[in-house]
Amino acid sequence: MKYRIQSPGGEALEIEIRDRPDGRLELLRGGEALPVEVSGPEPSGALHLLAGDRSLEAWVEEGPGGKQVRVHLAGRSFTFEVLDERELLALEVESHRPARPETVQARMPGVVVDVRVAPGQAVAAGDAVLVLEAMKMQNEVTCEQGGVVAEVLVERGAAVEAGQDLIRLQPAPED
Repeated sequence: MKYRIQSPGGEALEIEIRDRPDGRLELLRGGEALPVEVSGPEPSGALHLLAGDRSLEAWVEEGPGGKQVRVHLAGRSFTFEVLDERELLALEVESHRPARPETVQARMPGVVVDVRVAPGQAVAAGDAVLVLEAMKMQNEVTCEQGGVVAEVLVERGAAVEAGQDLIRLQPAPED
């Protein structure tokens, strides 16, 4: 049986447990056999592991909905998230997706009363980048993602339409 798990450190792993002809279990990670012999489970639920000259007992508990597994081994507990194929693929795609630039747009027509950022300035998701006045009310315009201001497309006093581009952000540089 194959399991796709996410370790507590966020690493996605493929673990496979196979029956061997001698009745024991074989543990594989990424298709490679691990130097561990596994037998059990015992009626108590315990698994016996032989790793080199070390003998260990382990217990495995399934979490709610089968999405988490807690492994108790050598006095320590480890929690893993069990991923199905779709979730694993989504993690893989997300980790390789390049950051996209963002354009902050006016959500309504109005007049720019304050520009709070300048080109080259770093901003975080949710930061107010300018203020629009519409129907005698001032509304902060925020960015949805963080980055660096690439260009301010409007100035104070400008009349803008709904959907008009106001500020262009570029992804923040990788540290």
